[in-house]
Amino acid sequence: MHRQSKNLFLVCMLAMAGCLLILPGCAATSSDRIKNMEESKDTVYNLAYATNNSSTSEMYQNVEHELLARITEATDGRIVFTEYLASSLVKSGEGKESVLNDIVDVVFDSPSWYGGAFPLTTTTELALGLESGKVMSYVYRDLIEEFQPEEYKGLKVLLPMSSGSRLIISTDPIKSLEDLQNKQIRASATTSKLVREWGAVPTTISSSDVYEALQNNLISGGVFSYESMIESRYYDICDFITDLAATQTNTVIYMSQDKFDALPEDIQQIIEETADEFFEEKASGWWASFRDEALRIAKENNPNIEWIELDDEEVARWVAAADDYTQEYAEQLDSLGYNGQEILNWIKERYAHYKQLYPDSL
Repeated sequence: MHRQSKNLFLVCMLAMAGCLLILPGCAATSSDRIKNMEESKDTVYNLAYATNNSSTSEMYQNVEHELLARITEATDGRIVFTEYLASSLVKSGEGKESVLNDIVDVVFDSPSWYGGAFPLTTTTELALGLESGKVMSYVYRDLIEEFQPEEYKGLKVLLPMSSGSRLIISTDPIKSLEDLQNKQIRASATTSKLVREWGAVPTTISSSDVYEALQNNLISGGVFSYESMIESRYYDICDFITDLAATQTNTVIYMSQDKFDALPEDIQQIIEETADEFFEEKASGWWASFRDEALRIAKENNPNIEWIELDDEEVARWVAAADDYTQEYAEQLDSLGYNGQEILNWIKERYAHYKQLYPDSL
């Protein structure tokens, strides 16, 4: 009995010793975990950001740079951006592939720069007569969220925006469809067919060549946004600006989905919340709010500038003139697995919904 008690005592002592040997290892593991968490919170993630806009661009100063600065501030400096401006890293129309191929992490882009890379969201750029940029920003955002289009696979959308009315900036007045007939008009990949439907001759010359082409009367004008008119100083050589209420354009800031997923969860949440807040507070309506300032700048530099607004009846003519292309585009969506007519109807319904919420928005 004594021998059994002694053996039992020895077993207990060995077990306790084993626990003492294990416990330091357990404590070290816990300590390492805490240390790793602390290092994670101290880690700075440097993301490469590319845009075609320059440092003096209104879009860059008021939207792009402000969003990046807000994200850096909200993350307490854990996210910083190395910025490549003025197409120094990525040219217009190369953003999507550059993100997917890991050339850049975050990019400013526009579906209108592509010939078909964003087929669903480009639907909002058809001649639908939907004028408000703020309202269309919400529609553009909802379109991506509702349909989760394949065209954004691998991309994390941070900030979708719509421009409001496009402009035709020209050397001769464009007050009706008749005034546009047979004129050489510079257009983007997505607006060239619209321009042709309206009776003009579209040309897709590089944006860097437009100023010289206008100066040398090689083209009569072009379809642009307010911001690009100011950035490129087209008002220097064009005396006429037609507010083209029939159609508008979109821009978007997105990043690599893989890069986003690799970030700590708290940073992912901060980025999403910061981008959403910025959209609501400023970005959704920035294009439209810039209109008055753009006109002021244009007239200040060229007192001869004439601002031309098409009345509702004339806008309806432009929309009707492009109807064949609108239906053709709907059929293209059908071939991609969407119901093209339902998409068009959905866009108009969402526009009407948000127009009720923002009745005075441009």
